[in-house]
Amino acid sequence: MARGLRTGNPAVEAAFRSVLWHQALLVLLIGAALGLAYSVVRTVTLHRMAAPGRIDSPPVAMRQPPVAMRQPPARVEAPARRLVRSGFGALWILDGLLQTQASMPIGLPTQVIVPSETGQPHLVASLINWGAVVWQHHPLDAASAVVWLEIGLGAWLLMSSRGRLSRAAGAASAFWAVVVWAFGEGFGGLLTSSSSWLFGAPGAAVFYAVAGGLIAAPQSVWESPRAGRALLKVMGVVFVGCAVLQSIPGRGLWDGSAVSEMAHQMSALRQPGITRALVRHFGALSKREGGLLNGVVVASLALSGAGLASGRAPRASLALATSACLVSWVLVQDLGVFGGLGTDPNSGPPMILLLAVGYVALRPARARVPESSRDG
Repeated sequence: MARGLRTGNPAVEAAFRSVLWHQALLVLLIGAALGLAYSVVRTVTLHRMAAPGRIDSPPVAMRQPPVAMRQPPARVEAPARRLVRSGFGALWILDGLLQTQASMPIGLPTQVIVPSETGQPHLVASLINWGAVVWQHHPLDAASAVVWLEIGLGAWLLMSSRGRLSRAAGAASAFWAVVVWAFGEGFGGLLTSSSSWLFGAPGAAVFYAVAGGLIAAPQSVWESPRAGRALLKVMGVVFVGCAVLQSIPGRGLWDGSAVSEMAHQMSALRQPGITRALVRHFGALSKREGGLLNGVVVASLALSGAGLASGRAPRASLALATSACLVSWVLVQDLGVFGGLGTDPNSGPPMILLLAVGYVALRPARARVPESSRDG
């Protein structure tokens, strides 16, 4: 990319919009063509099967196979799996739509990817820098590719509910989430000295990867409450780890300086007045009562994490963990989507969604047994 290009360059923004419109038209045409072809093939097949006098069209009385020869009914998707699949499918589509913002081709590498190198080990910084250089050499192609990749992953997850196609969608989304976690989020900043759960650590993409792995797992996994217990225990360990991370001194968390600085940066972004006011007031409060607020955050994370990991008082632990995520998402992370370079809603929503999935999975759906079978 030429050195003279900056975020807000009207020529690049106009070119990006033009590329997206042309690609969107192409996607619609391909989708319409595939839908028409499927409809024609299905209609012709049904017409041939229903045609009278055909050898392959047996009499009505013979069309139903004997009970012993019938295929077993298709396994119904478990509610917890449906929740994680549809929830993260919607999140992927939202992320793809956020990638259509005009400042993405130039602003993403220079203002999002490159800053994540700060404080990283040399190997990680080199990896992140390589990704930024690749993007900068092909800004329009890279930006538009990410748009359609993430929208496509979301649509794939939403439209495929069972079978290998659905599991493949989960695996593909997990793979791309790991790529985003490494190149776009710098592994959530966990290897730096300034990482904080309040700011999004361990990174939103890692929870997308966990969700993709859950979707890629066999559907039989969801037929017992063990999947829900295991997921909640993992989330509990994550919360305890975040509590430890949040309690490390010397990061500006106990005196409130880091949180107030983050609030100042977030409130400067273009956004509705109500969210700006909330973030500003919380930043001012943190500057005055930094130690007390960080103590509350550490205690909330530790208590909810311990409760989830141990399996004791799951409802109270879930309520506390969900409340902590929601408060952090609104008051510190500023919903994660403002400013023209927000690529996702940050870690709050995916963490809340995984907690909900774990709770729903504790009560898996079971097939109803016919009354005759019960009596016999």
